[in-house]
This record gives sequence, structure tokens and C-alpha cells, in this order.
Amino acid sequence: MTKILNISTIDKNINVFIQEDNNIIDFIESNKTNSQAELLVYLVEELFKKNNLSYKDIDCFSVINGPGSFIGIKVAISFIKAIKSVYKNKKFIVNNVFDILSFDEQYDYILLKADLKNYYIKDRNNNINIINSFENIENNSILLTNINDIDIKKNIVLKNKDISINNISKLNYFKYKNNLFNDNIEALYIREPQINIKKNE
Repeated sequence: MTKILNISTIDKNINVFIQEDNNIIDFIESNKTNSQAELLVYLVEELFKKNNLSYKDIDCFSVINGPGSFIGIKVAISFIKAIKSVYKNKKFIVNNVFDILSFDEQYDYILLKADLKNYYIKDRNNNINIINSFENIENNSILLTNINDIDIKKNIVLKNKDISINNISKLNYFKYKNNLFNDNIEALYIREPQINIKKNE
């Protein structure tokens, strides 16, 4: 069976889980501290110890690269790059929040809170933008996540959905089976320019 270690640091917690094929075998979570890098290493080692595993036993390492906590993502990406430098023959998967949320269902838009005034939005064509108004959103299906008490046009159907480890594990297994691995492991930051991202004037 294929063993995949997944790391997520995009919100207030650090989440680490191990899956065999499409089944999650163990999970550990902890609130972040000032020493996030040390905590991440500790959690991974605790998970390995509990399941009698080591880095050598893992076939593939998966990380969520954003959008989310700037420091958290930086810590996770640095950790995965360090593993990659040592275990050069291992497989690596990089997922972003948008891909996880839309893996088993298609939406016209996926909307995430960026800051107090702006929203991070991805459309069906995989264009990603930072917006501060909803005037140009006219389609009838939008996935709303991490947003409360905002005024959106009435003709839009809102669907609330959280990022679950089950969705992450399904996406990981799909990518592994289809050899969709990543040699380039980089963060997806909200405030830094990315391909196909432009800020509305």
C-alpha cells in the first residue's frame, strides 16, 4: 500500500496525517506556538513513533501551499523542501485550498477571505484574482468559505464547505495514482503575485 504523509499549516492549527492509499490511518493536530517549525517536526515524529514508521517508510509527502497563514505556509514549505533534499527519490504533492475544495464538485467561483477588505477568488477557468467587490459575479454557483456577514447579490447560491482531511486524502490519492507530482515546491501567498493572478483596480 502507498503511504502518504500530509502537512497543513494554513490556519491556526498544524495538521499532520498519514494515509494508506485512500484511507487515513492516523491524524495529529495541535495549536500553533511561537516555534512552529519545532512543533511541526515534533508532531511528525510523534505520528511516526505511534505508527512505527519513519521517513523512509513514506512513499509520498504532501503539503498544502496556500492560501492561508503566511508564517505557517512558509514553515511547511521549508520542512518539505528539507525532506526533498534528503530523500531525493521520494514523490511530492503540492495542493492548494482551491483544488481541495473543488476536487469532488465544480463551482463557478471559490471565494476565500484574504483580509478585512479583500477576497481571494478562483473561477471555473482557474483564473485567480484578488477582489474587493462582487459586482461582476453573475454566475449561479459560488462556494463560500471562511467568510461571515458579507453582502452578496441575491441571485448567487451560497454553499458552505470546510476543508476536510477526507477531501485532502482523496486528492492526494488521485494525484498519486495519476503521477501528478511536483518537483517545484513553492508557496501560494495571497499578497504575492502568482501566475494568472491580478488585483482589481
